[in-house]
Amino acid sequence: MAASSSSTVNQTEIGGVRTENVPMQVINLRLTKENYLSWSPAMTMGIAARDRMIYIDGSNPEPAKTSGVWRTWFLEDNQVKTWIVNSVSPEIQPLILRKKTAR
Repeated sequence: MAASSSSTVNQTEIGGVRTENVPMQVINLRLTKENYLSWSPAMTMGIAARDRMIYIDGSNPEPAKTSGVWRTWFLEDNQVKTWIVNSVSPEIQPLILRKKTAR
């Protein structure tokens, strides 16, 4: 296996869901008070390229915790939330961290 960069999680298995080279960020640009117009389309492209826009637009709502798909949904939603937190300035991060889901 190739060496991983500091922005990538090594291959692991979480609750039977394999996560391999999950990036910790999808863009290098950090959102500030001044750059939303360039940050937003870059972030949208980064999330869409990983087929996770359904967690942002609400088309994949949280299933019941008792369903067989909840663990996978929770893992993927938190991946998206991590990407968002890692792409905003420290001043904005608390606003994201308070949210229950990536949406």
